[in-house]
Order: sequence, then C-alpha cells, then structure tokens
Amino acid sequence: MIVLYVLLGLVGLLLLLMLVPVHLKAAYDGALRVSVRYLFVTVRLYPRPAAPSKKEKRVIKKAAGKKSAPETDTLSGWEALLREEGPSGVVRAVAELAKLAGTAARRLLAAITVDRLVLRLVVACGDAAETAVGYGRACAALYPSLAVLESVVRVRRRDIAVAPDFLRQEGEVRGEIRLHALPLRILWTGLRLAAAYLGNTFKQQINKQEERG
Repeated sequence: MIVLYVLLGLVGLLLLLMLVPVHLKAAYDGALRVSVRYLFVTVRLYPRPAAPSKKEKRVIKKAAGKKSAPETDTLSGWEALLREEGPSGVVRAVAELAKLAGTAARRLLAAITVDRLVLRLVVACGDAAETAVGYGRACAALYPSLAVLESVVRVRRRDIAVAPDFLRQEGEVRGEIRLHALPLRILWTGLRLAAAYLGNTFKQQINKQEERG
C-alpha cells in the first residue's frame, strides 16, 4: 500500500506541474532575445551565454565522458532573416504561420495563448514609388494573415503598426511577443494528433489489403 500511495503522490505531483503554464517571451529591436519561464525559473534561450573557455570545455567533456553533438541554432536563423529581409521577412513568416493554422497544427496553435503582441514595421525602399507599393503589399498580406491566426490563437493584447517612410533607404522591424501554454494541454493535443495519424495509417493499410484480396 505504501508503494501505491507513493506512486499516486508522484502522479498527482506530475499532474500539478503540468498544469503550471510555461511562459515564453521574444523581443526584437535589432537583436533577437528569447527567454522561457517556468514557475520561478527563467532560462535565456537566445542569445546563448558566452562559450566557456578551453579549460572549462575540457572539464565538461571529461565529466560528460563523451562529446556532445552539434546543435542547429534555428533562432539565429530567425535573427538573420529579420536583419536581412526586414519587414518583408516578417510578413512572409506570419503568412506561413497562417497557412499552418489551416492544417493539423491548428490544434497545437489553439493550445497557446498570446498575452501581448507588439509589432512595428517601417516599410522603406529608398524610392517613393517602390515604398508605396511595398507598403500596400505588406498591409495586404500581414493583416489578413493576423486575422487567420487570431481565429485560432487567443490574443489578449495586440498592438500592430505598419507605416511607410519615403525618406529612409531600409525598413525597420521592432516587436515583442509574450505567450504561455499549459504543458498538459499541449501533451493532450499531441496525443490526439498521434492517435489520428496512426488511425488513418491503419485504415489505409486495411484498404490496401482489401484491394489486394
């Protein structure tokens, strides 16, 4: 009985921990900063802390007993996209997220709540005519995509501003997003997606066998 009580206590503790929301904050004002917070612990995801010295690396490798595999840094790719493409890169990224909202990822996006969304886009191409055209394209693509996302993701506070600047040579991007999600809800959504995928695969196999028979 004691073992059963201990197991029930661990299950209850795990359930309580999965009901605690995970908060994520990302901001960009020329440099990307991303951090995640759970309970009272905040971890900076990007930019990463300074790399340890060679001596510290040797100690870490010796303690680990093996070399760690190199990791692909997707966040640095996002930062490079924002710096190189500016407002057009942001519009393209939002449009891609809107497309995902129409697929199976819609359920995963529904498990996320955006507490604050701030976006400032300054469209500038160095030429007045090109700037006007770019501004029109940005508005035509950005606002409908945001409307699609907001139909799936709950957004509590939103502050979006897109403006042309006919005197500047390059555009500017500034923004911040704060969101949270319950680990239990994300896990449940993932299990539902996995069950639906396996069920669909199983039906396809049965249909193939019936066709062969």
